[in-house]
Amino acid sequence: MIKAKKVIKTIAVLAGSISFAFSQATDDGIGQITGGYSNPVYGYSVTVPSGKVALVAKPPFPNHGLKIQLSTTPDMSIWCDGSYDSEGYTSVDQARTRMFQWSQGDDPGATMPRQSSGGISGLKYSNFVINYTDSASNTKRVLEYYVMLRSEPKTQQIIYTFGFDAPESQYSTNRPIFSSLVMSLSTQPIQK
Repeated sequence: MIKAKKVIKTIAVLAGSISFAFSQATDDGIGQITGGYSNPVYGYSVTVPSGKVALVAKPPFPNHGLKIQLSTTPDMSIWCDGSYDSEGYTSVDQARTRMFQWSQGDDPGATMPRQSSGGISGLKYSNFVINYTDSASNTKRVLEYYVMLRSEPKTQQIIYTFGFDAPESQYSTNRPIFSSLVMSLSTQPIQK
């Protein structure tokens, strides 16, 4: 059985997700924001959905993005991250395939019932859903991702990852919050 935290941590280490920064930070290392979030290092901004509070890492911890904890019981969160692409992906489809393989390593029964592609803010995305069962709670869960790659001259490729992890029973109800965050993505010049 797959463990959501293990999948998120695996992706955090391999793809640079902000979950890693939060796991390393103390209570004083995490700030809260509402409204807009801008990250000049990775060249993007998003809008925190209305009525929600986002957690961000404060210096000296790495600032890659934000996390919105929708619920702690049951555990349900959304996040966005901008990081240098340490895996060297050649396409968003390759990134999607690799992320799903990580999930199957933890749970061979994990499935990907839906995948699509399109564009946001001038970037091609791969959107995909992974269904799995959390072994700790024996709860069916849904993990949804949007992955985008950004290449510019004289800069290392950047990977943007948006994620939503929820119990299957609450996924549809809360998905509009996730969609709002994703669709608010705006690229900006990358700080060099």
